[in-house]
Amino acid sequence: MPRLSLTEVPKENTITATFEIVTPMFLGDAEQKATAIRPTSIKGELRFWRRAMNGHLSLTELAKEETRLFGSTDRGGVFSLSIEQANIKTKPLNLTDNRNPVDAAMLNIAKFSPQHYLLGQGLTERNAITEGKFTIMILFTPKVEVSDRQEIEQALQLFGNLGALGSRARHGWGSVSLIDVNGAKHIVIPKTVDDYKELLQTSLTGKTTSLPEFTAFSAKSRIDLVASSKDTITRLTRSASELQLYRSFGNKGKVGSKDAERNFTQDHDLLLEHIQGVKATTAPNRVVFGLPHNYFFSDGKGKADVNAQVVDKETRRASPLFTHIQKIGAQYMLVHALLPAKFLPHNGKIVIKGGKGQTAQITPNVDYTVITKFMDRFTGATKVLPQ
Repeated sequence: MPRLSLTEVPKENTITATFEIVTPMFLGDAEQKATAIRPTSIKGELRFWRRAMNGHLSLTELAKEETRLFGSTDRGGVFSLSIEQANIKTKPLNLTDNRNPVDAAMLNIAKFSPQHYLLGQGLTERNAITEGKFTIMILFTPKVEVSDRQEIEQALQLFGNLGALGSRARHGWGSVSLIDVNGAKHIVIPKTVDDYKELLQTSLTGKTTSLPEFTAFSAKSRIDLVASSKDTITRLTRSASELQLYRSFGNKGKVGSKDAERNFTQDHDLLLEHIQGVKATTAPNRVVFGLPHNYFFSDGKGKADVNAQVVDKETRRASPLFTHIQKIGAQYMLVHALLPAKFLPHNGKIVIKGGKGQTAQITPNVDYTVITKFMDRFTGATKVLPQ
């Protein structure tokens, strides 16, 4: 279907939704340069949030419904999607060099090592979309079912209130907030923190009580509204600092300028013994935050790699903890959302490599309280789920 402008789209079949980019977004083309937001990225996010709303379905049922709603290579779905972008600003962010001439907010990131911790390897010198707005235009087929349209609206609502785009999106980078919508019957824009809390509770009630097969909302999900401020980086930095302090073993007893807490000494010892010849029989507790997970030991002791493996093929396991910055009025709210699910498929393994060439294959048995203990560090947070 050809791309239509806002003035050309039949209003009765259309939703237009405008989003603000809240934190720097690390999208990239073939040359790893952020230049624009593409419809395929948005459709992927709508698929994800629609899936997150349907944790009670089997993967077979889910795939069938997704093909019908979103289309496939050989058939169309119930809607088409295009994007108009306004005032999108991009810049190369060399966050490893404080001399880089970036604006004040970015300079604060460059000086604060926890932000490097959130970015991980490979992103500290990437081009980023730093600010701007974009409008999604959804054109439904003329005979779309009311229930199908409502499902797409629900996915759009969640994307605009918990979503993000690009690399490290689950760590708060690329957060977006819905700021305007037209043509939707089931989407609201929260104006206060109480509105936001009520919106999430209303949207996410009545979900499955068992642990889902994939990342989805359930009775075991948890959402906390941590704190708000007038700038985005302050809140993201606080989350990054606490996560780094909580997870890191540290170097010479320090994590940055602070004393290392060493909450996971057993993980450090387990992997050190593995590379020295004592084959691991359990997985590190911190794998619950996602895989791969690499360990580098000082004084030339070596390194260990911890990966996910399904049917003899190494794969990733994204973090079940989502960090999001939500714009509410003139404030920016730090949100933590935990969506626990079965960590790997039934034939999945956690694989540990390193040291003297030995490999350990371990059946996953993760402990989600490792993450809830991190969330508990933010005293005074407003609990949204469970109610």
